[in-house]
Amino acid sequence: MRTLCAEEKYLGARPGMLAVLHTWGQNLHYHPHVHALVPAGGLSFDDQRWRRPKYKNYLVPVKALSRLFRGRLVAALRQRYTNKELVLPPGTSLRNILDAAMAKDWVVYTKEPFAGPGKLLNYLGRYIKRIAISNDRLIDMSNDRVRFRYRDYADNNRSKVMDLASEEFIRRFLQHVLPAGFCKVRYYGLLAIRNRSRRLQLCHRLLGRRYQPSAKKSWIELLIEVTGQDPRLCPDCKSGHLLVVDHLIPKVGSRAPPRLIRRSDLQQLKPTTPTL
Repeated sequence: MRTLCAEEKYLGARPGMLAVLHTWGQNLHYHPHVHALVPAGGLSFDDQRWRRPKYKNYLVPVKALSRLFRGRLVAALRQRYTNKELVLPPGTSLRNILDAAMAKDWVVYTKEPFAGPGKLLNYLGRYIKRIAISNDRLIDMSNDRVRFRYRDYADNNRSKVMDLASEEFIRRFLQHVLPAGFCKVRYYGLLAIRNRSRRLQLCHRLLGRRYQPSAKKSWIELLIEVTGQDPRLCPDCKSGHLLVVDHLIPKVGSRAPPRLIRRSDLQQLKPTTPTL
């Protein structure tokens, strides 16, 4: 994307991109792919202009993007093999595999966010802290079997029920647990972490808009936004709201029940050191 957008015939500017790794499908099979969100334009290399796409309905031609992606990926695989970082089964010819891959047309799927950027961000946001399946899709867990709902994209997106042995369900689920420290969300170009705030302010100014960073939301606001459920709502009458009266603070190094702490005492609390 950066290479094509840098060319004057396409954009002639520095683009940005937000990429989210997604490893599963509805049936929990291993299906790694990346969702990328790209602004419709870019910042000129002299930081003086916001440049809009040369084309009416797209940023860069999808055929050019597909061919460039194919070439870059195949070249990276060849380099990994040369550096002895790629292991193949005995009798396998990497050259034949990659030559066959280069002979095919690859497809990079791009489309306009028809529901709007906000909806798309919410869609991607749901996958950042979740893994594979949500609780509301689980139907039954009994007799060492797990049943859950899924959508069959190959059958007109119909809703179906899958029945798996518990071991197979766990195997599929654990495929999507990423290694510790692995970065699931990455930012590129003008959205890169370094200097992002300055560049976003500059982009807003060039577009004639006021830059207003979104305020940090509380855990209650985030929970309502994601689940639609208010944790403060009374579970009995469903209309009144619960109020925080006291906080129970566990005593460090003690297994006894925590002592009751009044809200007025919270500011006076000091860290305690366990007695050995």
